[in-house]
Amino acid sequence: FDEALPARGARVSPSQAAAAGPLLEAEGLVYRAEENGRPIIEGVSLAVRGGEILAVVGRSGAGKSTLCGLLTGALRPESGAVRFGGAPLSDWQPDALATQIGYLPQVVDLFDGRVNENIARMGEGGAVQILEAARSAGIHDAIRALPEGYDYFVGEGGRRLSAGYRQRVGLARALYGAPPVVVLDEPGAHLDQTGEKALIDTLIELKARGAAVILASHAPSQLARADRLLVLRDGRTVLSGEREFILRELYGGTLSAETRAAAPLAAAGE
Repeated sequence: FDEALPARGARVSPSQAAAAGPLLEAEGLVYRAEENGRPIIEGVSLAVRGGEILAVVGRSGAGKSTLCGLLTGALRPESGAVRFGGAPLSDWQPDALATQIGYLPQVVDLFDGRVNENIARMGEGGAVQILEAARSAGIHDAIRALPEGYDYFVGEGGRRLSAGYRQRVGLARALYGAPPVVVLDEPGAHLDQTGEKALIDTLIELKARGAAVILASHAPSQLARADRLLVLRDGRTVLSGEREFILRELYGGTLSAETRAAAPLAAAGE
């Protein structure tokens, strides 16, 4: 099927999404793991347009993963609302919502099946869509190098793959079908230098094709690709806005490029 597959990035087309308003919105989110317990997320609001990358920054325990779960419908807020295309997530059937919001959780749990089945979420996926997702995730060549290629059995939880491979297959699964919204929770946690470079290329491609991206990350190289930042501390938003504006407010615009990329981590208490 390689001959039928366009080159990486070739599916880019002009997007009208930014002019149409936010693709994903959250308003006043509150979430507790236990009844009457301390809120893990408290009063968080955000909006992300097509062609925009919003980076969520915060130290471990700040609530980044919980927020990602709320934004994808994997978790339900105690109060507040998440809307996709103006409609509450609760109005969507789970299977339909999964085609609109791609999600890479921090802990990737693959199905006990073939690589191609995992990318297609164990559905009846077409070969071209599977290959496109793998190409977008930058893992097509690595999959072809496996003993059976796309037919390689990953084992329960993906145990026959390294942590980095599991994460990259999980990314391809999140990108399967080119969803308009993509939520990535620490997508580079287990990646080597090659995988990190492929991830940066993926972020560039997602932005170019008009996807709305929420990126929870600590990596300066990834944060440098963000348009806006949302800084969490103890489940609350302490800073939010355009990345360059926040850096100017905090540091007066006097930092080197490398230090500027890492500056949001300091603001989050890292």
